[in-house]
Amino acid sequence: MNMISRGRAKAYYHGGGEVSNRLIIIAGMLFLLGNIVFAQGESQEKEPPGMLQARQTPGIRGYTYNLKRLLEQMEENVRRVDSEIKEGEIRTRNEEKESRVLGHFEKGNALYKKGKLKEADKQWQRALEISRDPEMKGYIKTAEKRAKEEDVARKKEEQERQRRLEAEQKEKERRLNEQAKVFYDQAVSLYNSGDYEQAQVKFEQATQVVPHYFRAGDYLRRIPEDIRKEKEKRELERWRRLKEQQEAEQARKDKVNSIYKEATSLYNRDRFDDAKSLLTQILELDPTHQKARDYLENRIPCRIEKLREAEQKEKERRLRDKKAAEDKKQKEEKRRLEAEKEVLRSVKKGREKIRKQLKEKKSLEREIQGKLSRM
Repeated sequence: MNMISRGRAKAYYHGGGEVSNRLIIIAGMLFLLGNIVFAQGESQEKEPPGMLQARQTPGIRGYTYNLKRLLEQMEENVRRVDSEIKEGEIRTRNEEKESRVLGHFEKGNALYKKGKLKEADKQWQRALEISRDPEMKGYIKTAEKRAKEEDVARKKEEQERQRRLEAEQKEKERRLNEQAKVFYDQAVSLYNSGDYEQAQVKFEQATQVVPHYFRAGDYLRRIPEDIRKEKEKRELERWRRLKEQQEAEQARKDKVNSIYKEATSLYNRDRFDDAKSLLTQILELDPTHQKARDYLENRIPCRIEKLREAEQKEKERRLRDKKAAEDKKQKEEKRRLEAEKEVLRSVKKGREKIRKQLKEKKSLEREIQGKLSRM
């Protein structure tokens, strides 16, 4: 039944289609024949009388020969078309019978499913009776033959499809292998340079394109341990650099403290220029050193200003002391001069007194001598 069903549509198409094609061919030949006859007659009318007589006999022979062949061909085509029409009618009847057979068969199946066995048996018997028709037997054989041919063609087509699929699969595998190789080569290069994490990404891409590609699996199993070792190495290096930085920082702090101590000592000894030079070095080593900045910006300028004020006061004091000393000296000189004048006055008075006494003495001596002389 299935073979009959498969051949039904093709048979109908070929039957009706072939009849139409044959009729079209016959009509075309008749049209062509008419055109030939018309063309030959028109050509003969246009030629001169002499030329017409010269070519009359060959033209008639050719025309007769061509017409004969065309008529034979038409007869052959009519026979073929008649045969195909008859076959088409038989095919149409068989297709109708096939439809009836299928109808009874499907009804029988439906009745059988419902448990109506007798009614189902009747439907199947009717289907068998119709299928035993002589015309139907030939139709079934033809359908079986066509089904076998279709099956062979389908198998051949399936084999061709499988061949194409295999070729496409091989081409796909080739392209995938090329793509995987690109990822793999990049991954190996990254791995050799120590970039394990990026290498892992590329190896995974390679295995996604082609699972178990070359040694990608070995690398992927090895990379986690390599990453762990690399992290430990980086951590040790980080601690080493941190220790070096701490030691350098401590050395810098020690140097800053030493310079600061010396700078404050110079400050206390009023050596401000030297102290400033050292404090500037401290800020170059440690710009955040607030004490050094305070000395430079506040304490030293204030101390210098105070010293200037003290120096000015001292100068003024010295001037005052000098003036006072000079005043005192002047006073003492004045007192000395006055004392000297007083002494001179006293000496003068004493001299005058002595003179007076001497004068009185002499006068007394003269008076005594006078008295003596008179004695």
